[in-house]
Amino acid sequence: MTEAAMMERVAVSFAEGGRIVGCEVPFFERRIDLVAVDPVTGDVTVVEGKIKDWQRGVAQIILAQTCAHISFLAVPQGCTSRVPREVLQAWRIGLIGVDGQVHVEVEAPPVQCTNPHCVRMVREAVGARGEWEHCR
Repeated sequence: MTEAAMMERVAVSFAEGGRIVGCEVPFFERRIDLVAVDPVTGDVTVVEGKIKDWQRGVAQIILAQTCAHISFLAVPQGCTSRVPREVLQAWRIGLIGVDGQVHVEVEAPPVQCTNPHCVRMVREAVGARGEWEHCR
């Protein structure tokens, strides 16, 4: 499975869950693999996908957490055991395993370093609008 195919499955899963989804969302000089916005609450979830280099994915998520309420690393289902749970816990990152389906292996706790300006940037980048615009 390619990273693009894996992330497409993740995007479909979030969209089927009612989220507004954007892929390869610009964030300053970088791009976030996937941003999903809850249309009711405005909460932003970021997901970085990696086929092999989960460490790089974690580093990318740490940078993206300023624009997120929740963050996940997505890897092939067969690779989930390679990602140390203590690293995920320390950085408040959830884990998604992907095969033909999308499996949340580790729930993501709320991010603690969210910046409201950065959240607005990624919401706008995916075209998300809602009543929460004025209160968060």
